[in-house]
Amino acid sequence: MTLALLIAATTQAWADDKLYLVIDDSGTSATLCYGDPGDYPFFDNSAWFQYGHIWGNIEIRSLISTITIEESCQNFSGKRLNSLFIFFRGLTNIYGLDNLRTDDVEDMMSMFEQCKLLTTLDLSSFNTAKVTVMLSMFEGCSNLTTLDLSSFNTSNVTDIRHMFYNCSNLTILDLSSFNTSNVTDMIEMFSGCSMLETIYVSDGWSTANVSWSGRMFEGCVKLRNYSIVPRKDAYAATTDGLYSLLTYKAPPTPSTSTPLSPSPVAVNATNAAMTEWSLTQPAGNVTLKVNYYAQAKFTNGGTPSAIANVKATTADPIVTAGTVAKIDGTDTPQGKVWYYAAQSAIGTPAKPTYTSDGWSTSVPTAAKFAEGPVYVWYYIEGAEPASGTARSDDNTFSDSDIKAISSSFVTLDAAPTYDVVINTAGLSAEEAGKWSASPNTGVKKGDDVTVTYTGTRKVIGVKAEKTGPLYMKWDDSQKALVPTEIPATATKVENAIALVEWPAGTYLVEGDVDIDGYIDLKGDVDLIIKDGAKLTAKVFYGEDIYSLSVYGQTNMSGELNVACSGDDAICNMTALNIHSCKVNACSPSENYGGLNKINEINVYGGSLDAENTSDSNGYGICEAPLNIYGGEVKAVGKGNDNDYSYGINNSNGTTVNVYGGKLWAECSGNRAINSNVTLTKGEGFNGKIETCSDGTSWTVYTETGTPDAKYVRVGYSSAGAD
Repeated sequence: MTLALLIAATTQAWADDKLYLVIDDSGTSATLCYGDPGDYPFFDNSAWFQYGHIWGNIEIRSLISTITIEESCQNFSGKRLNSLFIFFRGLTNIYGLDNLRTDDVEDMMSMFEQCKLLTTLDLSSFNTAKVTVMLSMFEGCSNLTTLDLSSFNTSNVTDIRHMFYNCSNLTILDLSSFNTSNVTDMIEMFSGCSMLETIYVSDGWSTANVSWSGRMFEGCVKLRNYSIVPRKDAYAATTDGLYSLLTYKAPPTPSTSTPLSPSPVAVNATNAAMTEWSLTQPAGNVTLKVNYYAQAKFTNGGTPSAIANVKATTADPIVTAGTVAKIDGTDTPQGKVWYYAAQSAIGTPAKPTYTSDGWSTSVPTAAKFAEGPVYVWYYIEGAEPASGTARSDDNTFSDSDIKAISSSFVTLDAAPTYDVVINTAGLSAEEAGKWSASPNTGVKKGDDVTVTYTGTRKVIGVKAEKTGPLYMKWDDSQKALVPTEIPATATKVENAIALVEWPAGTYLVEGDVDIDGYIDLKGDVDLIIKDGAKLTAKVFYGEDIYSLSVYGQTNMSGELNVACSGDDAICNMTALNIHSCKVNACSPSENYGGLNKINEINVYGGSLDAENTSDSNGYGICEAPLNIYGGEVKAVGKGNDNDYSYGINNSNGTTVNVYGGKLWAECSGNRAINSNVTLTKGEGFNGKIETCSDGTSWTVYTETGTPDAKYVRVGYSSAGAD
């Protein structure tokens, strides 16, 4: 399964540009683009495809609640948009519909069908002059309350059956732009619109060619005259409405005014900021015609919009920066954007001046806001000519209207928390242990932190430096995990549904990431998993020449979960180094296990759980020398084959050295540790070696050699397992 769909094992060249979908990391928002789809899901003639097959992942589609249509979609020139959004059942918002080119489209059947969570659709930008089919276009949009079809040209449309079927929250439908002279099928067009009170139509409404119209208004109980209208009169638009369910709306009256003869009268308008003008009355009536400088506009797709998942109190922007259109033929914008942001829901703010009352040309950030909604307005201050330059249509623009961002407000996540870590670089382990900070985790901006030193040395001072996110890495000179800053060049790990290849480098896991396939190392890899994050994969494979080092953060709550069938979970590596993270590696398959064929395993902190979970042959760790300096290691083989099932197995002889931390090995059907494996405790480590036959009644092991027992543990208390 994949959410972001940014990593894949194969690529394919497509002959034609398509509408395609890029899904963000959360899986809830997506961007509709136009161009070469690569490996992204793409739309082609009423269906979505990926890798040459129909994109059938219903779970992923259902997660998407917001789709933003990118400016590139203005290049789309297809003839079919039928069923474009029907597959996204969780869709609540569609932004940038004015970027979707429709002038060549002939088929809009089921375009928004079953978008049950949409409440508003503004399609006033649509050019439908060539459309012939609008069958079921909005069918099942049961939460839709506002629908703008004012630009619809339906003169070529023949089929509008089921068009508004079960739009049960619409109260008004303005179809005064509709020309239905060529329509032949209106079956159940408004059926199930139980809240619909008014349907406006104009002179273009005609049923002259309609052959099928059964149950057209069935269930439209709030329409006027619903209970008395004869079926034969139900479709005619009349001015008196005596027998009609429809309401006539007159088209605009053409202007009959004529210009003043012989020529217009000039009005004093030299200053664009004026609010009063004067003229000298001529001999005759005067009609005043107002001329404005054009309002400044945003580029297509350049309107400010909310940014998701921003944390309160941070310096991160909460909306995208508005992009202003350029003055024709120049690089000069038509104006500059002003922003207003407030934590409370107030009415549209006034703009008495450009430099006061909360307006700013800087994109608003989350720095001064708490968790919850932040309301944002914006407008463009129209460009003014340079001093001494005469005004003209090319250098002067009116301000745009003040508007709120499309979603009305930005929802800020909880303020981030930070760690306070003592930098013990260059100190001995003993001296480093005399320093502490409280609190040292979960600290918010503005909190007080107390730093304590219990040693005897005179301290000049303590310097607090702001750093980026940290991870914990073993320092052999201190024999301890020390904080290290995460490299800015770390590659973020994304979801994928196939084998992925990782070249040498540092990789970072944030949140839950699922790679439904093998991870094939193509170099030595450092993998950092943030606290609370989780990476799930099938197999980690080192090709016998590459190493994997896994790191966590302060709380060591990040997880690497590798579970596969028909193979070892982590295998064929020169080294596996676990510093400060939870690593779970298991296989349910016979003759396989958690770890195999690794030249050296070093555990410095965190935990390692390596298991075979079947009742047949299998092992936890096989053919891999193990060194434990800290943390906990668990190696379990559940099988009962005396030649192959062990917690720790190696037919050629190897060592398990425990210098610190804990070790637990078990095989309920055989020895916990193969006799070919030498178990030793490092110098200075006082943890006991204990054995038992049932996992509960432990005996301290005092003999030499590797214990012959079903359960073996090192470093636990004699009171029982932790």
